[in-house]
Amino acid sequence: MVEAAVFRLYSDCEGTPARPTAEDMSDAALLGRDTGAERLKHRRLLRALAAEVLDVHPDLVTFERATTGAVRVTGPSLLFASVSSCGRWTALAVARHPVGVDVEIHPPEREPPFDLLQPLEQEAILADPQPRHLFIRFWTAREAYLKAEGRGFDVMPDKVRAARRDSEVALIEEGRPIVFARIVEREDAIAAIVELPPEG
Repeated sequence: MVEAAVFRLYSDCEGTPARPTAEDMSDAALLGRDTGAERLKHRRLLRALAAEVLDVHPDLVTFERATTGAVRVTGPSLLFASVSSCGRWTALAVARHPVGVDVEIHPPEREPPFDLLQPLEQEAILADPQPRHLFIRFWTAREAYLKAEGRGFDVMPDKVRAARRDSEVALIEEGRPIVFARIVEREDAIAAIVELPPEG
């Protein structure tokens, strides 16, 4: 039984992805060469992680994709799943409860969109000795939270405020409980994972 989310952060040169199934190949073929190859990589890594967690052969793991793009493991047992990639990095998590991940490269290739943040966030970031670094921590935490909620880009970034809490990031949205994101940093990657309480 998975009590907490199992999280992995892989670079392109590592990991032990499961071999693709016919369903994986068919799904990837619908998306064209580049997007399909990316989907196939994600699916193989996620299949291997779910198989490890469920202690089954990877070929027994099945998925479904919601219209929002979110993926769930449907067999041999139900698991929430989240996948994110940026550059050579892929972040994945599976759990019995809603979970979201995001990964970004640091330093960012473009100037961060500070104007999309709430004034309190902007003040905290600009007062920090490493403002771009703190921005990426806040941004990945926010994206992981919205993925866990299943809302993604339906919510404007300024509707959720991020605040530092030790090594975590607190996410504050009016009318909702405060949620905490765990931040994982490795080489030039900054990743966030958010676990929501079990449903019901």
